[in-house]
Amino acid sequence: MYRKIGVVVLLAALTILQITTAVNASVSAPAKPLHNKVDKNKLQELADQAVSDGLVGVSIALYTADDGMILVTSGVSDKNSGAKLTPTDISRIASSSKPFTGVAAMQLVQEGKVSLEDKIAKYIGADNAKHIANADTATVAQVLMHTSGIFDYFNQGSFGADVPDKMDFTLDEALKYTWDQPANFEVGSKYGYSNTNTVLLAKMLENVTGKPFAQVLRERIFEPLALKNTYIEAFEKVPVKIARGYEFDAGGATREIGDHYQGEGLPDGAIVTTPEDMVKFMRGAFADYKLLDKATAADMMTAHEATDDGGQIGYHIFVTDSTDFGLRVEHDGRLDGYQAVEMYYPDSGVTLAVWSNSGGKSQEQTFSSLQDQIVALAFGVEK
Repeated sequence: MYRKIGVVVLLAALTILQITTAVNASVSAPAKPLHNKVDKNKLQELADQAVSDGLVGVSIALYTADDGMILVTSGVSDKNSGAKLTPTDISRIASSSKPFTGVAAMQLVQEGKVSLEDKIAKYIGADNAKHIANADTATVAQVLMHTSGIFDYFNQGSFGADVPDKMDFTLDEALKYTWDQPANFEVGSKYGYSNTNTVLLAKMLENVTGKPFAQVLRERIFEPLALKNTYIEAFEKVPVKIARGYEFDAGGATREIGDHYQGEGLPDGAIVTTPEDMVKFMRGAFADYKLLDKATAADMMTAHEATDDGGQIGYHIFVTDSTDFGLRVEHDGRLDGYQAVEMYYPDSGVTLAVWSNSGGKSQEQTFSSLQDQIVALAFGVEK
């Protein structure tokens, strides 16, 4: 997102061993069948408490083998109107959008249309390949793992400043903000989260399929899974209102987020959806094999690289094997006024998605605590 020669060599060897152990551990996590009926009233209490603790609204979808899908909401979608949140209300999920593009990319790998060892330059057009540092050496796999070292367009200070009213950046328009910028680091030398990686994958989807990436996601993911409340802002018509986002400052004051935000319409953060559809996506990709075959899903969920915060990453999704409940794959997202998370526990089948139309440090803490409490409830553990 990071003395003497004998001592140095020993420390390096130990570091490599620790990283290798962490990266490979997820493969051998033991199965832990879950039999625990979730009390929906308790789940509602958790949502209500989170709103009492400061979240404007919260929407939850929880799937377990014993309960199926449980949907809970609390709070409001719009403070001005006081409209109560419902399970079909949609919200911006920010970077939780990324695995959708990652799964579509892995479908092309599965179909033999793309190789993980291909250089990303092969799929992004000659101009982009020429002007984006590392594009000619970074592989598709390294782009998926955020080890490409490619400059992050979203962190370019000028992104969108020259066209402040623009709400529909194309992939090429976003990529131009990376042109002739220095790479963040040498390809494959380490992990470094970059939104550009997702845009490059989307560009690959367009060039390989000959279709706009929004159409690719709709045909390959949204429609096969019957995601009836999922859209890509700006590139698709959104027929219903999006929950209004509210950003809190350190003093507790809020500002309402309008209809414009940086990166709108781009694959790294433009999906608007419900937690129910997010759960359906995670299960469709990794549990029910409706989008990927078993081997490809397993490859995507395997920890291929250590991240800079002590975690691990597979192919465009984060992997954690150190939870109390076995392996977990997940992706979260934050944007001014919004936050979201989607997670799946392969050993038990527990799948969870939550979003809130609240942003800010205190709201992030409340949101994180809510996630922990929901997981504990799902696994029958007092929290």
